[in-house]
Amino acid sequence: MRFDHEHLGNDGVAMFRLTVAPASLAGVGRALGSHPEVRFAADTTGCLRPGR
Repeated sequence: MRFDHEHLGNDGVAMFRLTVAPASLAGVGRALGSHPEVRFAADTTGCLRPGR
């Protein structure tokens, strides 16, 4: 999906991926969620490398 960030009042977007130990996932999610700048965060589980 594409949209005009400036029209919506946003001047930039950042996307990144974190690798987090399973035992730390809830804490990392809480820490990210505590920042008002974070609009959306999601988690997935599984192997990042096919065939492993």
